[in-house]
Amino acid sequence: MVASPITGNSSTLVHTIPVQRIIDDYKDLYNISIERHFDGMNNVEVYKCPDTGYRFFYPYSVIGDEQLYDDLQQYDWYYPEWKWEYNEAPKYIDKGSKVLEVGCGEGNFLKYITKELDCDVTGIELNAQAVEKGRAAGLNMHQELVQDHAINHAGVYDVVCFFQVLEHIADIKAFLDACVKCVRPGGRVLIAVPNNDPYFHKVIKDYALNIPPHHMGWWNTESLTKIAPYFGLEADKVYYDNISTANIPTLTNIYISEKAYKKPLKRQLMRLMKPVYWAWFLLTKNTIPDNHILAVYTKK
Repeated sequence: MVASPITGNSSTLVHTIPVQRIIDDYKDLYNISIERHFDGMNNVEVYKCPDTGYRFFYPYSVIGDEQLYDDLQQYDWYYPEWKWEYNEAPKYIDKGSKVLEVGCGEGNFLKYITKELDCDVTGIELNAQAVEKGRAAGLNMHQELVQDHAINHAGVYDVVCFFQVLEHIADIKAFLDACVKCVRPGGRVLIAVPNNDPYFHKVIKDYALNIPPHHMGWWNTESLTKIAPYFGLEADKVYYDNISTANIPTLTNIYISEKAYKKPLKRQLMRLMKPVYWAWFLLTKNTIPDNHILAVYTKK
């Protein structure tokens, strides 16, 4: 039995991914070696929590290490200065709120809400260089786990937020329990994750950065809504934006790559059809969810 990391109940095997494919993709796409994460394994398994619909990877030992993220940082696009959720999340933060951001990077979002909403901000981040840069900019930032932070900060914050973090976590329960502990009753929890709702998911399902060792789970509107009662939360709103014109080239490239994986002739034919796929995505973009979701909760 593989237990759900949220409820502890027996989960259902729904998918397997060959390890060699993962290794090959990271080498081909990013020139990164990740063999160390899969010693002796032939497949990575995907299970589904029966109570929440959350899909997670097993075994948990395939989670990415610090070296993986150091390797990915060589690409400028990996840590963008601005994200979709930075525009959306402030709608649910009152002026003057006391805010904790978990996994805050160099503190770009914290800088923004300090300036625009006069918030009292705290950030926690495991990357030492990012913490140094945030402190140099005058931010209150700490290099520590949220589980440790929660010990002395129970009920301290009006808002706890974390963006593009939860999908990297294997021990979901311990992480979310700690985050919620830091929020006062009636306060808010804001979560942004990659969107794995049906349409977008079928395009990027096994794409390299959406599977281990990079991601440890697939979230969507269903799972983000159904986890609420297990953590003493009420789900106020869970939503995503429709895909933007700017993201259509990326979606097209991923679509071609997935449909023609390891089939050179088919891939070449699909590349010739690229303008057609591009035009189709452009015409139907208002029906296609984009790749990020924002979930807004209130602590009971």
